[in-house]
Amino acid sequence: MTTRRRASPRYWDAGLLKRGETWHHIRGLRALRPPLVTDERAPLFGAALEQAEQQFRAAEGVPYVSRPLNLFYGLSQAGRAVAAARTPEGEQFTLAGHGIRQIREDPNNVNPSNFPDFRAKDQPRGAFVRLAEVLDSASLPEGGTMAELWRGLYEPVLHYPLIVDDSPCMIDVMTEHPPGSGFVYTANIKYEASELENLKAAYPDIALAAEVRPCRTMRHNDGSELLALNPGIPLRRYRNTPVLMPSIGGQAKTMHPLLVWWAILHSLSMLARYQPVEWTALLKIDQSPVANAIEYLLDVALDSVPEVLYDTLRGL
Repeated sequence: MTTRRRASPRYWDAGLLKRGETWHHIRGLRALRPPLVTDERAPLFGAALEQAEQQFRAAEGVPYVSRPLNLFYGLSQAGRAVAAARTPEGEQFTLAGHGIRQIREDPNNVNPSNFPDFRAKDQPRGAFVRLAEVLDSASLPEGGTMAELWRGLYEPVLHYPLIVDDSPCMIDVMTEHPPGSGFVYTANIKYEASELENLKAAYPDIALAAEVRPCRTMRHNDGSELLALNPGIPLRRYRNTPVLMPSIGGQAKTMHPLLVWWAILHSLSMLARYQPVEWTALLKIDQSPVANAIEYLLDVALDSVPEVLYDTLRGL
């Protein structure tokens, strides 16, 4: 099974919002509220978004060594707004507790070589698992490694993956309208019928698709066929782009991109807060092979998380 990442991200990048634009769009939702944000929910919705924005704006001027704290707690407050905007009427829309924790064989030994194996896992209750229910998302009941979570975000896996291999990763998909086919997507995956079952396990939305077949209009440079699918259901979206999400933690359902960011930023914030010596060592750019990847992710988060949040608040 081969996934092909685009050689250049310039076309994907062309339609992205910058953080200032995104926060203005989000601020606009506080008066023109999503349908489920009733008068009862509105005070929490507005206050949570104000705190989220302030934390993210503060993070812009904070060095990498402390930035995960602002980013995660900004996202945590944003999660309260998401719960107010997306929880069905009549259900509890407030959140309590993180709902996620870190597990590792030796809690006191985190270093560049084992950082990709650093694992996040559900707690029985809390914001992470409740938001997974609200967003119809997988969570991490069996745990997921940092390397797996990294592959669930487009920019980090495109530019600075923690492990360079052919493991399934987030793939942006193109829309096409071949005559007589209906509305389908084309993914940059080599289509081989003999490997279809492996693809279904790697990308749960392929398993759920109404139709999977070779693309009729495009091929790889080597002549092999791309995968085309008619999902029959909306695909996940990442920064206003439909994507195929990989299975994370062996789950048969995809994880919402906002929760992928949640799991990563919670993990990094826990390292920064409770293991500052090990965390600082991970960030030593002259010594640590993962330092640049972490720095890049913490930069991307400033633009990516608000845009994913904006789409999520609107139900996309």
